[in-house]
Amino acid sequence: SVLPSSGLSSSPVTSTPSSGVQYAVYCSSKEARVFSLPSQISISKQKIFDSLGASASNIIRASVVKIAGSACLTCYLAAGRIHIYSLPSLRELFNANLDPVMDSFRSMIGLTFTFTNRGHGLYMCSPTEIQKITLSADVK
Repeated sequence: SVLPSSGLSSSPVTSTPSSGVQYAVYCSSKEARVFSLPSQISISKQKIFDSLGASASNIIRASVVKIAGSACLTCYLAAGRIHIYSLPSLRELFNANLDPVMDSFRSMIGLTFTFTNRGHGLYMCSPTEIQKITLSADVK
């Protein structure tokens, strides 16, 4: 999902199959929060930043997707890093640098990046090429 100009993005409601409890995930440019429904009680909060860079990096894209059968929050940061968090705990599962061939295309990647279910990501790596990446080894 695209973060609107207000800086707040919400996910579709997600539920865990074992408990039947529903959660809503809200993601701003710097943090994510998970709320239980219908009580709307905040159950977890995570500041999201580029741990390798000297400065903070805003979240450009955030999506709730299923990877290996579990709901996860996936984030693409302005510095070119991908972060994946478990839901509902927001425990970091994975982070990696997406090294674009040319830094001049980084803004285009941020505008076109999308996460898909089953652990894939897609983005425009040039004005005429789409790049597909795999985020999970469990992809069939």
